[in-house]
Amino acid sequence: MGLLDFLKKDSYDLDTIEGIEKIKVPKYPPLKGLESPVNNIEYVLQRKATEHKKNKRMDLAIACLRKSNELMDYSNFHYSEKDYIRLIKYLRIDGQNERADYEERK
Repeated sequence: MGLLDFLKKDSYDLDTIEGIEKIKVPKYPPLKGLESPVNNIEYVLQRKATEHKKNKRMDLAIACLRKSNELMDYSNFHYSEKDYIRLIKYLRIDGQNERADYEERK
């Protein structure tokens, strides 16, 4: 299943803050051997954040990363600190240093 098929299947709106915030924690199936997170919504949100950043939509990029961080805690994959830190980096790029400091303390 490709990325576009995944998005169509669950009909996520990743182009509005409201749509991103509405994403609920999915029921993750157990892993079977070596699998990739590319079909998990938290991974898709990370990729979409990059796209929004390139298009100078930092509000949407940050919303994607915030939701991704929230979902990674429930994922069937293990994510590194680097994956969580992207939110802090994007906040700093956007000049939201106080919010970045808060997220860093969390």
